[in-house]
Amino acid sequence: MFEYRNTRPGATQRQLADFVTEVRRPPTEQEIADVAVSPPGGPKHASYRPIDAGRWRLPERPLPPSYLALLAWSGGGDFGNGERWLQVFPVDGPSGVRAMTLAYHLPEYMPGALPFAFNGGGVFYLFDMREPANADGEYPVVAAHAGNLGWATHEEGYPPECWPVADDLAQACRGRTNVEELADCDCHAPPAGFTPDLPETADIYVDQVPPDSVATLIQLRKLLAVTWRIGPLRELLAGQPILAVQGGRPYALHRLLEQSAELRPYLFYGVQGRLEPVWSDPPDRSPDAASVTVRGRRSD
Repeated sequence: MFEYRNTRPGATQRQLADFVTEVRRPPTEQEIADVAVSPPGGPKHASYRPIDAGRWRLPERPLPPSYLALLAWSGGGDFGNGERWLQVFPVDGPSGVRAMTLAYHLPEYMPGALPFAFNGGGVFYLFDMREPANADGEYPVVAAHAGNLGWATHEEGYPPECWPVADDLAQACRGRTNVEELADCDCHAPPAGFTPDLPETADIYVDQVPPDSVATLIQLRKLLAVTWRIGPLRELLAGQPILAVQGGRPYALHRLLEQSAELRPYLFYGVQGRLEPVWSDPPDRSPDAASVTVRGRRSD
C-alpha cells in the first residue's frame, strides 16, 4: 500500500485489547490536573480559560477494523505515497493516541474525533466518529492543524478548522496528494494584500524565547505540533535556537500566526545558514530584526 515505509513492531493482540480500552477511558485525576495547567497554543490561546477535562467524553464507538489491522502490522511508524505522508501514532507512550488526544485537548475542540497520525507538518489525521461507522465498520478521515482544532469547515469559517481527506483509512493511505492541499479553500496560500516573502518549505526554528518562559515554549510546542517532553523544556530553552520542524511550511505557519501574535517573535526559518523571521510586518523589516546564524539543534 505504501511506496515508503518505516515500520515498527506490530502490536500484539493483548496490546490492541489494552489500546481499545485506553482510548475510550475517561481522563484520570492526574490527566485532568495536567490539562488544567497546560494552556493550548494557536488561535484559542487568547481566550483561554482553565479547562475541566473531567467532563470530557472520549470516542466510545468501535475502532475501524482496518486501523486495528494496520497497528497489528506496524504499531506506529512513517509511511508515504507521493506527497502524502503519515506519521502513525503508536498504541501507547508519550506520542501514543491517548497522549496526543489529551495533550491537544481534542475532546474539548473536536469531540468525537480520534487522532491517529500527523502528516509531518503539524496536521492531524483523525477519524470522524461523531456518527456510527459504515457497514464495514469504517469512519471518514478528516484533517485539522494542531494549532487550530475544531469542526468548522470552509463553509462555516475561514480559515477552516478541518477538511475531509477520505471516506475511510485505506483511501486516506492510498492518496498521493499532500493532505494540506485538500483543504477546499485558500487557507494555505499567501494571504491577499501583503504577501510575505517566504519559501514554500524550510526548516522551522524556535529562538529568542526568554529563558524563564516555559509557558511560551509550551504554546509553541502545540502550535508547531511537536512532541517535546514537558520535563526537559528548560534545557531546550537554554539551547536555542531549536530546530523544531524539518521541511516545514512557512506560509501555513504565517497564516496561523495571524491569530497568535504573541508567538510571532519566536519563530524563524532557516535559509543559507541563517535564520529569518516567519513573521515580519510590512512594508519592510526593521534593521533590528537582523537574521541570525543557524546554530541550533532539533529535539523531539
